[in-house]
Amino acid sequence: MTPRLQSALATLRAEFANNIRVRLGVWCVLAIILLYWTVVRADDLAAARAEYAGEMARVERAQSAGAEEDWPGLLDAEQRASAEFTENFWEAETEGVARASLLRALNELAAEVDLRDVRVQPGVTQPVANAPDVWRVQARLVARHTIAAELRLLHALATHEKKLVIDRLDLGRTRPRVNILVSAYFVGLAPESE
Repeated sequence: MTPRLQSALATLRAEFANNIRVRLGVWCVLAIILLYWTVVRADDLAAARAEYAGEMARVERAQSAGAEEDWPGLLDAEQRASAEFTENFWEAETEGVARASLLRALNELAAEVDLRDVRVQPGVTQPVANAPDVWRVQARLVARHTIAAELRLLHALATHEKKLVIDRLDLGRTRPRVNILVSAYFVGLAPESE
């Protein structure tokens, strides 16, 4: 140790021994550091416990799946459920055909429930995240309606043979006007080249 450093340490020791404010300050700083370290460690411990609980749940699911013996039966049940689910999807070869199918269906529904001044406009077409080969096609229907026609339209949309999802519904208060944004989900769609 250099003489200069030794002299500085000796001065600090003497100040620490003689001045109560310095001692209190040092102890307060150490207490704050200790408290902060304890809080950080507690957060780390809570995160580790949560991660461990998640891992244990996954292990238990894997063990219960491994104990299952009827794999062919489970596969058949999954295939039936998948077929029932996907039969509600629309089918089209291209984005243009998908848009035209949705626009035609919305025009037919509007005619069935006696809407007036119907305008159906295509919306966005985009792939669905985490669902390979499924595309979401949107369209907007704007029309004037008579009393209770909006309820018949909602019923027709809900009971359509293919799945239609209402993303947005606006009903005019002063004028009987309906504005609906509808999505349909298509399979077998090849994206159009740009």
